[in-house]
This record gives sequence, C-alpha cells and structure tokens, in this order.
Amino acid sequence: MLGRLAVSASAPATPHEDLLEAARTAEALGDPALTARVLGGYDVPSVWPRSDDPERSLALADVALRTLDALPADAATAARTRLRVLVAVETRGLPGREGREHAEAAVRGARDLRDPGLLCSALGALALHACDRAGLAAERDRLGAEIVALARRHDLPSAEVQGLLVRLQASGALGRTAEGDALARELDDVSARHERPRAAVLVSGYRAMRAAEDGAPDAGDRLTAAVRALDDAGMPGVVDGLLPLALLGLDLVRGRARPLPTDGWGPYAPWVRPLVRVRTGDRPGARAALDRLPDPPPGLLLEALWCVVAQAATEAGHAGARTRARTALAPARHEVAGAGSGLVTFGPVADRLDPAVGSAAGTP
Repeated sequence: MLGRLAVSASAPATPHEDLLEAARTAEALGDPALTARVLGGYDVPSVWPRSDDPERSLALADVALRTLDALPADAATAARTRLRVLVAVETRGLPGREGREHAEAAVRGARDLRDPGLLCSALGALALHACDRAGLAAERDRLGAEIVALARRHDLPSAEVQGLLVRLQASGALGRTAEGDALARELDDVSARHERPRAAVLVSGYRAMRAAEDGAPDAGDRLTAAVRALDDAGMPGVVDGLLPLALLGLDLVRGRARPLPTDGWGPYAPWVRPLVRVRTGDRPGARAALDRLPDPPPGLLLEALWCVVAQAATEAGHAGARTRARTALAPARHEVAGAGSGLVTFGPVADRLDPAVGSAAGTP
C-alpha cells in the first residue's frame, strides 16, 4: 500500500486537485462505492510516464488503493477496473511492479467487460508502464496500435490521439523514421479535427528531434523552441530538466564533449551529475558518484539516462559502471536511445554497446 501523503493547497485548484479533495470527502463518508464512482469519473489520457504533480498523484493512488480494499466482494468489475486504471496512471514512472500489475489487471477486466472505452484507458495505462526496463518500444507500439484501432472503431477521439502519440514515440525508439513522419502528419490532422492542441505541441517536439537525427545545423535551436512550447502548453512533468538533457543528447550524437551546466537537470540530475563532475575535472568525484548511483527510474528516457551513465563511466575510467550501463542497455541494442520520448535523441543504443566507441574527448 502506498503511504498516505499530505497535499498542500497553494495555487488555484486544478482538476487533479479537485478530484483528490472530492475523493477524500467521499472517503470520509465511509462509502467506498461512492468514492469509487468519484475516482472512476476521472479519465485524462497521458503519454508521459512522469506526473505533473508526483505528490498529488501518489495521494490519489493511495485513496484508490484504499477504496479497492474497502469495496465489497460483489462490487462491479467496472468499478474495480477503473480504480486499477487510476492507480496505474498515477504511479507511472515509479520503480517496482505495482503500477504495471494494476494496469495488466485493468486490461483483463476491460476485455472481460467488452468495454472499448475502458479498454482504451487500461491499454493507455499499461503503455505508461511499458518502459520499466530498456528495449520495450515494440510493446508500446503494439499497445498504441490496439488503442488506435479500438478508438476508430468506436469513435473515441481522445483515445485515438493517445494511441497515435504512443505509436509516434515508439516509432522514434524503433528507428522507423518514415513511419514516424507519417504518424506525425496523421496527428496534425487528427489533433486539429478534434481540437487537441497539446498533441500538436508534442508533434512539433518530434519534428525537432528528427532535425537532430538528420544533423540539421539549427537542431539545437529547434529543440530549444520545442521545449519552450511544451512549457507554454503547461506540461511541467515533461519539461522539467528536458532542455539540457536534449542538448546533451545532441552533443553526444555530434561527438562533442563540452562542459555541462551544474543545475537545471530536474529529475535527471542524479544520472547526469557524474558526467558533469568528470567534465569539470573532478574525476574522483565522478567515480564516487557512479559507485553509489541507483538505476534510472522507469520512463521514456530510461535508455537515454543509461547512455549518460555509460558516457560518464567511459570518461571517468570506471569499468564497473560502464559494464553496468551496457548490460542494462543490451535489450535495446536495436533501438534509438531517448527517441522513445518523441522529443530527444541520444543516437543508436548500439553505439553505446560498441567497446570500440570511446568518449568524444577520446578517453578509452
């Protein structure tokens, strides 16, 4: 069971905050069926495995888990399935199997119910957890394809956009550039037709990433503009730390080793810090940081972060950390690191697995 977390009220209420307060109010009445209905009415598709507000997400997941436990044995399968979808969505990006297991159970429940809308939600939740280790882009692509097919068959525009975005991201990781470009054009049409402006912003980010892959001289400027557009669109869970990471990926693709900023890395800081240190001349500090470095969290930038670790280990001369990173990356050897985000690229994973590939600075 997730621990109960307090949520402070500071800014004007968001739908997420409203939901949490409504669910807590219902829970205080001692009516789990009512709480389940309140929580089950919230369904906002997501394609990014990090919450905009991780603390509130954990609190929501905690209420949903307590409600699941409190529901009577004869409670409707649909109510349980919706709660499992919520738990899976709100625990995305966290280590461990709990979120994935709830997503898988939700998919089974929705299939049994033959509810296409609920199945799309459950498949979308599962896609958010199909990044808990390297090399799962093909699984995400299959999930996205099923969502799109269901959505088109049953006229579910939000799910259609979600499924297309999942496939767009997966195409980046799989290196299917022609397919990805075609999906981007399709999303242009679908997002305009159904008035989904955030999808259009993500498509612009994909095109900036493709510029980096194609070696466009203005790729850095385009990546910068794309991240700023994401920020303007109100996606803090996506934007936090993304720009310096995107520019670092561009440097690695171009074979450049430059000093790195010491801050601004957001949630990615622990995995970038060893590289920052080695490039400031603090090789012992970099090696010490690599010694105690945890695995990167699940997410669409998992492979990218392992590439950063591999690069830091190479430049610091830390054979153990380099082996650890390459072992983690091996299942993704045919993928493009970072490109599963649809926003950044760190180049082919195979380049990081090649023992002959040293750092851009020439260290072994």
